[in-house]
Amino acid sequence: MPVKRLTPVRLDHLGAKGLNTQGSSSTIPPEWLTEANNVAFDFTGRIGPRKGVKGISKTVAAPIKSIGEFIKSDRTTEYYAASGAYIYKRDTSTTPETLTAQTFSGSAQTITDSNWQWINFNNEFWGVQAGHKPINYDGTSWYDVEDLGAYVAPSGVTTFNPSCALGIFGRMWYGGITEAPGTIYYSDNLIGEKLNTGAAGSLDLRTVWGADEIVGLASIMDKIIIFGKNNIAIYSGASNPASMTLDELIQGVGLAGRDNIVYVGAEVLFMSYEGLQALSRVTNTGGKAPISGLSVAVRNSLSFYLAQADLTTVKSVFYQEEGLVVTFVPERKLAYVFDFASSAELSIPRITTWHFADAPLCGVGTVDGYLIMG
Repeated sequence: MPVKRLTPVRLDHLGAKGLNTQGSSSTIPPEWLTEANNVAFDFTGRIGPRKGVKGISKTVAAPIKSIGEFIKSDRTTEYYAASGAYIYKRDTSTTPETLTAQTFSGSAQTITDSNWQWINFNNEFWGVQAGHKPINYDGTSWYDVEDLGAYVAPSGVTTFNPSCALGIFGRMWYGGITEAPGTIYYSDNLIGEKLNTGAAGSLDLRTVWGADEIVGLASIMDKIIIFGKNNIAIYSGASNPASMTLDELIQGVGLAGRDNIVYVGAEVLFMSYEGLQALSRVTNTGGKAPISGLSVAVRNSLSFYLAQADLTTVKSVFYQEEGLVVTFVPERKLAYVFDFASSAELSIPRITTWHFADAPLCGVGTVDGYLIMG
């Protein structure tokens, strides 16, 4: 009996859409991957191994929980890493690089954690974290905010200890202080430490979203975006906060951790409890900022990890050189990687995962094209 001739079946674009953990492995089309561990896509869409990780500095005693890039007005940069009670400056003149401990002028507070959020504003470098007073580096010296000559405390606040901040529209914005977690404070023009009198002020969101708390801040066009745990309030006219108005209140959607806001092109991306989402700069929606889900292909698994995680440890960075948004989930020793460079549209990134034997706790995508992790 003659053997039936085999007919080859060509599978174009095998795995080209990235990871999909939502469907059954027996039913999803071949353009999806059921596992995508430690792989990456090149600019033609081909799958290959991701780049490796190389140690570049000497080791310090405590884990590095945050890394900041200080971008000066002449576009030169300095890098600072926080570990335990210390802040270290990256010294690239030695091999391996040295991390040099910084000292504070004035009456420095006792630092008990290193989970700083770093902000560039007016050629100065600011740091905030829960339970601590803001810190400031003017390019020469480090200070607590209270030791700055122009410091004026907000009215009615005993201890000014914001957990999040943003430098935009010519002023500093702060949120999440212990005494008033639902109030946003903004500084005088170009004076980030002057929080009373002049053009400084505050906005109490309790009449807007009830008992929610401020988790993070972002901006888009002339709007300030205030992320709570369960709501997002968007105010227009933020370049003049004394007259800004509530543009939109998005209920039932919140920010899953302060350090999970990134800017990709003209979009603000953030990690909600259901996965990565985008607030789009769109003009065809009556001036509103539509939300788009970007991680529907891994929604259940990602949402599960976020629900189980300590969200102060989950951090997202944009690695512009490769067009990647990388979300570190150190408790699971993995990162979710959203590839926008090889996607035709922002709305459909290819997703992969990176697994680590020793998981990074933080990272920063640098202006000179590197992804530094700590």
